[in-house]
Amino acid sequence: AGIKRRLARVVTVRPLSAEATGDGTAARVARAEKALEGGNLAGAVTQIEGLEGLSAEAALPWLEEARRRLEAEMRLAAATEVFLAELSSAPANN
Repeated sequence: AGIKRRLARVVTVRPLSAEATGDGTAARVARAEKALEGGNLAGAVTQIEGLEGLSAEAALPWLEEARRRLEAEMRLAAATEVFLAELSSAPANN
């Protein structure tokens, strides 16, 4: 019983499946990790935004950086669209 109690103090078990259910911290983090593995930063942000209390506080620096990254990606996509529209409407120089 002593080993089990000591092990419980140092080991945290959490679901690693994207199918983790519920709104608890472990389930949200597991789904966020799975979203990131699939290149879905927005999905990960959505999961982390649902954290509460100390978990939300601990995740805040990551969340702020992720939001900045998403904003930069959106601005880049918008600028690329404008550039391509202008390029396609420019007269050809032959």
